[in-house]
Amino acid sequence: LRVWDAATGRERRGWTACNWFPTGLAVTADGGRAAAVAAGRVRVWNLADGSAAGDFPLTPEPLAAAFRPDGKELAVGLADGSLAWLDAG
Repeated sequence: LRVWDAATGRERRGWTACNWFPTGLAVTADGGRAAAVAAGRVRVWNLADGSAAGDFPLTPEPLAAAFRPDGKELAVGLADGSLAWLDAG
């Protein structure tokens, strides 16, 4: 994952977040955390320091995710058309 400063175009942080290709990415409204979706799981990171903030294995396969405006919950769209809510607080 890479985080850039939109005003300057400079990279602020970069790290190898996982060894799989993410199919979805969500970022909290405050820019504090990101969630990557792939390989049967959702992983959440703190963007300030790159530390892990959560790892959620899911079945059926997760395809996409979006944080609630307050950043405390994460909606995840699953391959069977259902929706899972995760506590990402």
